[in-house]
Amino acid sequence: NNGSFDLTFGTSGVGEFPSLSSSRGHGLHVYPDGKILVNGACYHNDGFERPYVIRYLANGNVDTTFGNQGYTIVTNVDSWDGFDCRDIVVNNDGKIIIGGGTSELAGFISRLNSDGSIDTNYGNNGSVIDPEFEVIYSISAGPDNKTYHGGNVIACYDNDGNLDTGFAAGGYLELPGNPGYHAALKIFVQPDNKIAVAYI
Repeated sequence: NNGSFDLTFGTSGVGEFPSLSSSRGHGLHVYPDGKILVNGACYHNDGFERPYVIRYLANGNVDTTFGNQGYTIVTNVDSWDGFDCRDIVVNNDGKIIIGGGTSELAGFISRLNSDGSIDTNYGNNGSVIDPEFEVIYSISAGPDNKTYHGGNVIACYDNDGNLDTGFAAGGYLELPGNPGYHAALKIFVQPDNKIAVAYI
């Protein structure tokens, strides 16, 4: 913790990265056992920019037991030609939720099983497109496995991928100020189920 690279991690302090075209990382989650999830976006061989999730072992090597030799590329959402995957959270049941935005200015949410496979029981074959969002910047999970998503609005989704219309006004909370001119960059559900939000 003195700020120097941990040279025992990965290769000279850097985790190896699978060969994903034009990839970038946005979020991460660290498990109690030291494994690390990283999410972002990359260009897939179908010609579209797609969300990905990689899992690392605590030593910085790719965990090849996760997904396809260590990573999953989400390709189950059709008709959208670009994704920007911004955040990741792990529910109490081990399911992995990612979210971000599409080139069509809509939010997307996808869920993976703990082994990296797409959870096809969530939303529409594993994913949700929400046009109320321009992009989802941040996700936080509540104790009941509902997830809260922050962007130009805040929304709550249940454990099946359905909008929780009992939250705020029909499922969406407008941030104070001029509607549509804000972005909730970080959202956190506290143990008492109150929601803390940092936004611009």
